[in-house]
Amino acid sequence: MRTLAIASLPNLTLEERLYLQSSPVETSTLVGRCNRGELESLLRWCEKEGNRWVSYGDECYPVQLRNIKEAPFLLTYRGNLTMEGMGLSLVGGRFPTKATISAASTIATQCNLLGHTVVSGFEGGIPIVVHRTAFKSWAVLSFGLEQITLPRLANLIVDRGGALISEWHPHSSPARRRYLYTSRLIGALSPLTLLFGARRGSSATYCADYALDYGREVAVTTQGQEESGSKALVEAGAPLVATFEQIMEVSGINYGRL
Repeated sequence: MRTLAIASLPNLTLEERLYLQSSPVETSTLVGRCNRGELESLLRWCEKEGNRWVSYGDECYPVQLRNIKEAPFLLTYRGNLTMEGMGLSLVGGRFPTKATISAASTIATQCNLLGHTVVSGFEGGIPIVVHRTAFKSWAVLSFGLEQITLPRLANLIVDRGGALISEWHPHSSPARRRYLYTSRLIGALSPLTLLFGARRGSSATYCADYALDYGREVAVTTQGQEESGSKALVEAGAPLVATFEQIMEVSGINYGRL
């Protein structure tokens, strides 16, 4: 109750929320100051089978997020929050071509075969291709878990041992500002973010920018390199790759060999 009440307090930084967790302030006082409607709906959501949450101080909180700027205080999720291997973030545009669809499907499968979890968003286009193909993936949502519009795919991700993850209240609706802000988590969760054709200003290019800010690697696939966002990243120095082997060569990250 205390952690969820703190999560429901508006306009606090991560540091302020962490302080309140260990402070002498009574839980009842925190409950009185938070958004009661938001807290009550969050509590009801947590009571449903399969719905889970983890806070920043918990052992199972993703280690990749601990040291990033504006790390989420609370994550809600369904599925398995244990990442296998190192993870690989695969992102791209909403209107993929046959070439980018084929490339994303192939690399997602190869990544899984080598024992690594695939990470992506849950918007249309490349993220959906990735989750349909991969047999273990994490879908990072830019809206609440009660707002999922592709329930069959969501259930498939969980059934395959992956996870649906959100930093938003379960009933938060999709909004562009959330798409762009959530991109930082996708860019942070893996040592490498790979773009399959993305327009300038898209959430995929935001993922790449955040990844670079966090000291992660970014690469662009030859399939879709003509898109404005992908082209700009290549011009800025991001390597072009066509195969999984090339990904490891240019990034220096050893995902293993097939």
